[in-house]
Amino acid sequence: MRSQDGSGRIRPASSNSSEDRTSLTRVVRLAALLNLSYFSIEFTVAIAIGSVSLFADSVDFLEDASINLLILAAMRWTERNRGDAVVRAGH
Repeated sequence: MRSQDGSGRIRPASSNSSEDRTSLTRVVRLAALLNLSYFSIEFTVAIAIGSVSLFADSVDFLEDASINLLILAAMRWTERNRGDAVVRAGH
């Protein structure tokens, strides 16, 4: 999103607003749900017809869903939690 300041220049809108964060969370959650759904359907069909190709593609959907879930977990971390994780990792 972009907003206009008083000078007429267009600048990026704040990415820290709670409304933007809520919308992003909703989209990532939907993507995870869709990827899990496609995984289930494709996995079931792959097993039913014995297709290794479909099985491999279904695993890719599972991987995508896993990444979406990791993104959701990371979005819940506060700045302090992220800082603590870096300190514990020794960086």
